[in-house]
Formats: sequence, structure tokens, C-alpha cells
Amino acid sequence: AVTPADANDSRLALIDPNYKQPREWKFAFGGTWDMPWQDIELQFDYLHTRTKNPAYYVDLSQEIIGTTAVGTPIYDYVNGEDNYMLTNSDETPVSNVISLVATKEFEWGLDVLFGYAYTEGEDVSPMTSSTAGSNFDNTALLDINNPPAADSNYVVPNRFTLALDYERAFFGNNLTRITLLGYANEGQPQSYAMASGDLEGDGFFGRHLLYVPTGPSDPNVVFDPAFDQDAFFAFVEGEGLGAGFVDRNDQDADWSTRFDLRVSQEVALPGDFRGRLYLKVYNIGNLINDDWGKRTNNVFFTPEVVDASVDAQGRFVFEEFTPRSIETTAVSYTHLRAHETY
Repeated sequence: AVTPADANDSRLALIDPNYKQPREWKFAFGGTWDMPWQDIELQFDYLHTRTKNPAYYVDLSQEIIGTTAVGTPIYDYVNGEDNYMLTNSDETPVSNVISLVATKEFEWGLDVLFGYAYTEGEDVSPMTSSTAGSNFDNTALLDINNPPAADSNYVVPNRFTLALDYERAFFGNNLTRITLLGYANEGQPQSYAMASGDLEGDGFFGRHLLYVPTGPSDPNVVFDPAFDQDAFFAFVEGEGLGAGFVDRNDQDADWSTRFDLRVSQEVALPGDFRGRLYLKVYNIGNLINDDWGKRTNNVFFTPEVVDASVDAQGRFVFEEFTPRSIETTAVSYTHLRAHETY
């Protein structure tokens, strides 16, 4: 019940009146094969997912006011500031997961499980937070209001799992059980970015995908005299980055490996009761050697490695290079949940 002149034009959170609930089509195929060799059982599964009407946020306060020398849009505030609207994308993100699990039971008490999973998955927005502004900001892209489907932040591309379970009655009828469970997985993906101060209104840190020049004479880039070109191009070569814009989430964090040990022992109690004593050692490799069992994953915010602006001709002006990693190493394993079982 206010006039347009009385209304607020900034810092609004809106829902598109035509918003549709996102949905997914999932197609699954799997089976179990009792292999004719060594009594090995092989389980395999394939899951294909297609997302319809994926959700993402746009900023209604920003509009395209120009283009860079390479044709990417330049936005700025036109209708107030930071007016985020939840809407739907016309993109159709696709995901595929393939998993294989082989199991073998030995008569002398050892059970072995070996698994492998391959995942490729896309989304439009990773929706990393609980607020509209953070969900809008935390997506690496080139066009802030029209992000394409790209590799998801949450994908674990490759994962291997090994479980060894040995059970035997060493003390009468009291069973002793020793379980070793381990995994090795590739880290989740992340992107390299450059400053966005001249590319959109809010100039959010680490948001616009990095442009990699063809060389010192790239016509789309102007190098500030203080910019360390040698260090930058050495970084580009070391990371295997090709010329042009990097793809979203094209770099994966390093592999992580961890093994957990569980030992349990049955004990006889008065009457017909039995008890069980057990010992759990999480990340036993790190207990043995500090260099083992480290968990590596991608950093949360997209690392901004180049501080850049845009000149009157739409060229990127590279002002400062700061080498940053896409990954981080966790030093705590207290995130393990009590319901983990083996």
C-alpha cells in the first residue's frame, strides 16, 4: 500500500512470479553378476540424471551496459542495487554416475570388497548458501544473469573404496572381528577467477572466470608495468591452462586417502548373555605417519589470481598476480558421524 516513490529499490529478495519447482528425471540401470572366476560377485550401477527448470538467482538491479574486447558482457547497477530474484534456467544440466563393486568371501574368514565410482555432474548454480545474495555471488561465470550449465562444485570425479573384514573365534566361541575400511578419492573441482570490479556492480571477489592471454602481446589484455608476467605465465603453464577463458570447475583438488580400523571382541557374560568390546581408530594412516591420511578438497570461494580492470576499449588490464591454490588440506577429522558403520 505504497506509491512507487515510497517503495524500496535496493537489497530485495524476490521470487519470479512464473517460478517453477525444479525437477529431475533419473534413469537407473544395475545388476549383479556372479562371475565364473574365483567366486567373485560383481555389482554394477549406472545413474543418468537430467534436471529440468534448475533454480538460480539473477540480479534485477543490474543490466548489460557494454562488452569487453572478447565479447563478454559488462554489467552495472541500473535499477537500484542487489535485487535478487529466484528464477528458473532454460539449461538442462546432465549427470552420470557409474559404480562397480566386487566382493569375495574366503572360507578362512576374510571378506574383501573393492569399489570404484566415476561421477560427472552439472548444475547451473551450486546454491552454496542460505541467503539470496550469497547464492547469487558464489558462482564462477562470465555472464552474471545467464550462467550456463557447467561442472558442479560437488562432484567427486573418481573414488576407490576398499574394505577388508576378518572374523574368527580365537577364544572359544567368542568371535574376534577386524575391519579395515579405506578410500582414495579425487578432490572436488574449483575454478580460477579474476577481479570483477569493472564487470559488474558489486565487484564480488573471485567471481569472473580467468582470461588466459595467448601471450604478452594478446590484443585483449594490457599488462600493468608492475604485473609479474613471468610468474603469471609460469603459473598458467604449471596448471595446464589453455588460452582463453578457463572453464568453470575445470580444475580438481588433489587426491585424498584414508583408512579406518575397527577391532571388536565378543566376551562371555553370566547366563546366556554376550558382550562386545571394540576399538575404533579413525585415519590410522595419519596416526602412523603425519604425511599420510590427509584430506584435500577444493576451497570454498573461487580463488582470484588476477586483479584486473577494464579500459575504455574493453581490454582487460592485468594489474596484479597473486598465486592462489584451488585446494586446501583439512587438519581435523571430527566431522565423522556416529552412525558410520562397517
